[in-house]
Amino acid sequence: MVSYTNVNELPHLTVPALAELSRAGDRDAFAELFRRFRATVHGITLTIVHNKSEASDVTQDVFARALEKIDQLRHPEHFGSWLCRIARNIAFGHIRANRHARQLAIPPESIDGKGEAENVSFDQLAGDEGLATVLACLQQLKPLDRQTLLAFYVQGAAVEQMANMFRAPIGTIKRRLHYARARLRALVNRATRK
Repeated sequence: MVSYTNVNELPHLTVPALAELSRAGDRDAFAELFRRFRATVHGITLTIVHNKSEASDVTQDVFARALEKIDQLRHPEHFGSWLCRIARNIAFGHIRANRHARQLAIPPESIDGKGEAENVSFDQLAGDEGLATVLACLQQLKPLDRQTLLAFYVQGAAVEQMANMFRAPIGTIKRRLHYARARLRALVNRATRK
């Protein structure tokens, strides 16, 4: 990579302009994109992997992949969403690779409204079918079910936090989790029977 711009100009350039320069091989332009988007990407990866050290490693992987694939970016004005998609894909890939070492456990009291003691992990929602199937089926759920499951499993929000987020009583949140999980499991079962 080379540098085509004056480093002092970079902070004044738009993201699409920086992306264009990066596509042309300007290393300083890509460094500026890294500076602008590092916190966002780290936030996405931390939300998914739930570990600061691992999130930092995944963040580095995201930018390495983005640098490697920057020539495939068709619309420089969409650099931010393109980069966030890479971040989510790599973070979920990291979880898949470490699935056996990490269990995203659900507190027993939040399995249903009755507070039955049961421990279910995100991976167990899909049985042995894997995270990719779960993620594909998540997209088929109604928005409220999807948002409920993502808030709990991916963002790691506690039931009490979700009650505030969704402005609903804790019992309602527990029921939503129970039914959304059941709907997701049914979709996964259907998908794996095909």
